Amino acid sequence: MDQLEQELLNGQKLQGAATAREVNVFLKARGRVTEFPLFTAVYEIVYEGRDPRTITATGDERYDMENK
Repeated sequence: MDQLEQELLNGQKLQGAATAREVNVFLKARGRVTEFPLFTAVYEIVYEGRDPRTITATGDERYDMENK
């Protein structure tokens, strides 16, 4: 994340990344992660390497580029 911020944002910080982490911690503590798939998807994209193209998938589907 630091490298991305340095190269693309001239050292500015991504505001949503920290928020995504805080929201994920909050949801996990309350056992409600599955109730908020968009927040979970953003967290997984930023911190777990999930393919960003999956954000448009419905339900628990994962976008598979090889099948398109």
